[in-house]
Amino acid sequence: MAKRRCKYGKLKHPVGRRICKKKPRGRKKVTRRRYKQLPPYPFSTTELQTEAYNHFKFSPQQTLSIAENLYQQGYISYPRSASQKLPPTIGYKRIIEALASLPQYKAFCNFLLKAGKLKPREGPKEDPAHPAIYATQEVPDLSKLSPRERKLYDLIVRRTLAAFAPPAIRESMKVVLTVNGENFIATGKRNFINFSQIETKKETPTHLESEIHTISRYALNMVLLSFLLLSVFNIYAGHG
Repeated sequence: MAKRRCKYGKLKHPVGRRICKKKPRGRKKVTRRRYKQLPPYPFSTTELQTEAYNHFKFSPQQTLSIAENLYQQGYISYPRSASQKLPPTIGYKRIIEALASLPQYKAFCNFLLKAGKLKPREGPKEDPAHPAIYATQEVPDLSKLSPRERKLYDLIVRRTLAAFAPPAIRESMKVVLTVNGENFIATGKRNFINFSQIETKKETPTHLESEIHTISRYALNMVLLSFLLLSVFNIYAGHG
């Protein structure tokens, strides 16, 4: 019977032969959990400032200044509000129909309009003077807005639309690789339907399963490489 050749057998250094004698054996376990995440509340002033900083590094004062410019042009509601409520009197359908004229929001607006009754998810905070911040039916020519105005306007439009969306469907994955008694853990999350970011693409389980196997193969290769380097280190340390 012909002997199986290990790819490390080609190494001239004796370390290569010693590693071949201790081929690591591994096994993997993949755990998946699918769950729903409710859509976000409409923006209050504080929440808008927080998100604008997280996304664009705008200071609170910069955000308020840009928002006031958009408000004065009629593109958003009054930007100084502690409310997380959107009353029906603002005209839900009229606003979404108007926003559908902008190509980047058209698909999602049409989805909301076809879904049936429009009802936003609202938070507990109220402001008797003003509703939450929302995009109005006055749609701007985006080419005439400054770069910062476009960014903040886009943020407000997406939050306005997301408040009317059904829950996002997400899936978490945990891959545990056991090699020679040592556990290596990798975790990640994947969106199936994520309306919070106005993404309507639906992934099939087949696509997800394929991605899991791809991740697992990559992780296993990295673990085996780590084991190889550790073995080399131990061998040299033993010689020392």
